[in-house]
Amino acid sequence: MHMLQMELQKCGALLRKLMNHQIGFLFNQPVKPVALQIPDYFDIISEPIDLGTVKKKLENGLYSSVRDFAADVRLTFSNAMKYNPSTNWVHELAMNLLVSIRNKSGLRYSENWVVLPLCLFPDMLVLLLLKESLMFLRYIFQSSDLRLPETSTLGTQ
Repeated sequence: MHMLQMELQKCGALLRKLMNHQIGFLFNQPVKPVALQIPDYFDIISEPIDLGTVKKKLENGLYSSVRDFAADVRLTFSNAMKYNPSTNWVHELAMNLLVSIRNKSGLRYSENWVVLPLCLFPDMLVLLLLKESLMFLRYIFQSSDLRLPETSTLGTQ
């Protein structure tokens, strides 16, 4: 089953914003490991994707749901974050775009709880739990205007 026309338009609008973003050009075409001198790229990244490929898939009706589209968009930036260390500028830019997507997609929060649109961020809690660095957690929370839980509730040792 294909996406409804309204869903298709919303996905297209989000994709255009990402691709036209001032740093979006970095993610608009497939990574070229030879040209970038990163021969281990495909050893680390098993599912390469980029926004240009997402655009082609969207235009060709290859997404059956918004969730599938969102998964590929997330994967684009997750791959950049997985390959590049957290101190690398590409990692940081990819993280900033992910945070930007989340903030523009209906993030709601109260004093103690955060509700993320599951369509866009079902893996956010996993991402936060897998990162052991409290500094990383602080960055995520500060970047998105969220309140970091007290250190004692994070299970830090």
